Amino acid sequence: MSAMSQQTNQDLDHSQSIDPERPFAVIDGVLIELPPEARFYMQDKRGSWFYSIRKPRPKFNDWTKFKTPIQPRNEKGGFIPRVVQSPKAEDWENTVCRVFFPTIAK
Repeated sequence: MSAMSQQTNQDLDHSQSIDPERPFAVIDGVLIELPPEARFYMQDKRGSWFYSIRKPRPKFNDWTKFKTPIQPRNEKGGFIPRVVQSPKAEDWENTVCRVFFPTIAK
C-alpha cells in the first residue's frame, strides 16, 4: 500500500472544503474531490492518477482501459485540462486505493 494511502485523518489539510456527498482521494496529502461514481483511484507507471468504477487490473504493463484521469478543479468549480500527477511510485501496481466518503470517514 502506498505511503499516501496510509496517512491518517489528522494529517489531512482540513481547510479544504469537501462536499459530504462526494467521494474524494488523498494524493500527497491533498484532498481531491472525485465524481460520485468513482470507487477506486490509482497511479499509472508514468505518475498520472486515475479513478475507476471497478477495481482495476494491470494489463500489458498498464492499467486496464476502464479508467478516467483525475482532473483538478479551479475556484469556479470547472475542470482544469490537466491530469493530476505526482512523483512516480516505484511499485505503481500497488497504488490502487478505495475512495473515501466523508460521511463514512467521520
